[in-house]
Amino acid sequence: MKTSAMARFLQNVFFTCVLLTFMALVVITNSIKSTPLPEPLTSHAIKSSVLPSDRNITQWSAYLPYLKNPTTICDSFKTFDGIKILVLVKSSPENFHLRSWIRYKADKNQEFKDSVRTVFLLGQSGSRDKDILKESQVHGDIVQGSFVDAYRNLTLKTIMGYRWLSEHCANSDYVVYKDDDFRIHFGNLIKQFKAQKNKDSIFIGHLVQKGKMIYRDPKHKWYLSKEDYPKNILPPYFPGGAYVVSTSIARKLASNFEKVKIIPIDDVYIGLVAQTLTITLTHSKLFGVGNCDNFQKNIACREFSKPDEVLDAWKTMTVYNLEKTKT
Repeated sequence: MKTSAMARFLQNVFFTCVLLTFMALVVITNSIKSTPLPEPLTSHAIKSSVLPSDRNITQWSAYLPYLKNPTTICDSFKTFDGIKILVLVKSSPENFHLRSWIRYKADKNQEFKDSVRTVFLLGQSGSRDKDILKESQVHGDIVQGSFVDAYRNLTLKTIMGYRWLSEHCANSDYVVYKDDDFRIHFGNLIKQFKAQKNKDSIFIGHLVQKGKMIYRDPKHKWYLSKEDYPKNILPPYFPGGAYVVSTSIARKLASNFEKVKIIPIDDVYIGLVAQTLTITLTHSKLFGVGNCDNFQKNIACREFSKPDEVLDAWKTMTVYNLEKTKT
């Protein structure tokens, strides 16, 4: 028994050390000012990104089939009378430890265990797909699509997430759409919901009203060609991080994706679809794009922008794993 306990202890210590190393890399990445080049699309990804414009979201399932599809995550919402929130997390295959951190916080924060369901959105990753399969088998919360997981394919990931919620979590009230390094204050978020007179009218985040920075250089991360987007001003949009939308609006967006040509910048694409449907996006100062210094007053912020946040997470996970070893 002592040998087994020691083995589990060493495994947990190893896990937390890897977590610390990975989150340190996240800090370094978040602090880099230069813009990386876009990942090249494979032929499979290119074919998926130029789907015929006359196909609706249900027909697209034939072109973007799920590789992992947890269909029962929202089943408990059917008998729950409180506020029901689906969290769609855009995650990269290599960000296993960020997903573990999100699951850890959900496990420790039991106050909202009935109100919140979370799924992680991933594409294909080649060498990491076996690890994703194991992770999916253990946790059952990964939605994986049959497209290459690359930055220029984030619109496909977003389309998949909206389609999944329409098919498998339509009984939710609200959707949080966020990156895997963003933190959500669910207490403040639910206060925001309760203050709204019409639950079907929420579409809030950090809003860019008129984006004039359109990058035409093919080497730029946010490159938009004249063919993809001939206009000189972007529509109102939420620039990544996190935003919240009523499920009724999200489903309306999902059912009208065929009306708007796919472009490789997912945030702008959602803004374009909303503009086509005359749906209003609303700015909220509670959605930060910086660090979490004012987390208790906000709804969303970016985690791990400072080394001490990584150290705190490492300490927390170490204690948590030690407690699991004892039980």
